Amino acid sequence: MEPPSSHPSPSRVGALRKGIASSDGVPPVSPYSRSWWRFLLPLVILGICVGIAALLILLRPKPEVVEARPAIPAVEVFEVQPQTVQLTVKTQGTVTPRTETLLSPEVSGRVLELAPNFESGGFFEKGEVLIELDPLDYEVDAAEAAATLARAQLALAEEEARGIQALEDWKELGRSQDMPSDLVLRKPQLAEARANVVAAQATLELAKRNVDRTQIRAPYEGRVKQKNVDVGQSIERSTVLATIYAVDYAEIRLPIANQEASLLNLPLQYRDDSSPTDKPNVLLKGMFGGQVFTWEGVIDRTEGTIDTRSRLIYLIAQVADPYRQSDDHARPPLHIGLFVEAEIEGKAIPQVFEVPRTALVEKDTVLIVGPDDRMRSRKVKVLRTDVQTAVITEGLEAGERLCISPVEFVIEAMPVLIYHPEKASTDPSAKKLGTLRP
Repeated sequence: MEPPSSHPSPSRVGALRKGIASSDGVPPVSPYSRSWWRFLLPLVILGICVGIAALLILLRPKPEVVEARPAIPAVEVFEVQPQTVQLTVKTQGTVTPRTETLLSPEVSGRVLELAPNFESGGFFEKGEVLIELDPLDYEVDAAEAAATLARAQLALAEEEARGIQALEDWKELGRSQDMPSDLVLRKPQLAEARANVVAAQATLELAKRNVDRTQIRAPYEGRVKQKNVDVGQSIERSTVLATIYAVDYAEIRLPIANQEASLLNLPLQYRDDSSPTDKPNVLLKGMFGGQVFTWEGVIDRTEGTIDTRSRLIYLIAQVADPYRQSDDHARPPLHIGLFVEAEIEGKAIPQVFEVPRTALVEKDTVLIVGPDDRMRSRKVKVLRTDVQTAVITEGLEAGERLCISPVEFVIEAMPVLIYHPEKASTDPSAKKLGTLRP
């Protein structure tokens, strides 16, 4: 007997398709009923979801209504008071000697001896012999000139005697009524003899000066910058033996802008006026050996021209006796070539306001915090500014408060909160600088 097949027979399949009961008693399934549930089920699910969403919307809590309040910036203020401000002008320059000389001989010769301190960096006194040349040739010239002078003086004495004798002879001849000629009295010969004496004296004087010139002396108190000669070397006239400079003063050429000249009492010089006596003080700062030192000086004069390219005015500062040892033994001398920063004392301006540089919103605008703690902008007249401060001459009143904190957005008459740094440092509950909401 064959086992039943797992697949329906062809007659059953056909009966199912036609809706006729099969021989095994399975009820027929209509294809239209299966299509109905296929479309109905998604609609049912969608309806359930819509109902749940509607229920959640109906049961949601009502949001709390909060009134929006504007953000108020907290700012730091500076109360202004009129005062007398001592203006200063800052600039910089390089130290140079007031007098610098190329030392050259007036005679040629061989170097016999040098002064012990005739070295680069050595100091010397005025009139000190720095270099000594061989004087023998010039001493011989001086001796010959002395002999020539003696012969000329002898010739002059002889001519004077001949002139006297010629006059006596003329009288003995009985011609006393007639005046003898100059040639008879030997006056031309006498004049020549006298001229020869003068020339011989000049030659002797020149020979003696040449002997003296073999000793090259210092023209002033100074220091050797560069040495170019040594013992045994033969030199000619105008040979540069050394570069020296005076140590009585050091000078610094300081540039300032044209508009800064009005801030200083410059020592202007005129053709028919003497040198000014009221000279501004200047403080110089320079670094030497990794440390910063200061020197005091004065503005001695201004240069005669204004730079045509930069339109700068150049001032000449002087420091007296820059190599003198001061009370501060650690401070070095003011060396030539040192780069220094200069702070020039300017005019004292009364009844002006010196405020922090951060108070300027623009180059001529500040923010005023009124008694009602509202901030308003105002135009002012600024005399000068630097990195830290600004000097205002017009536009402010005593006791007014300036905003010195950066504010990102400024609205006219906007309210602000006052920030007090001294309270914030001691009171942790003090409001910090920033944008706050009350």
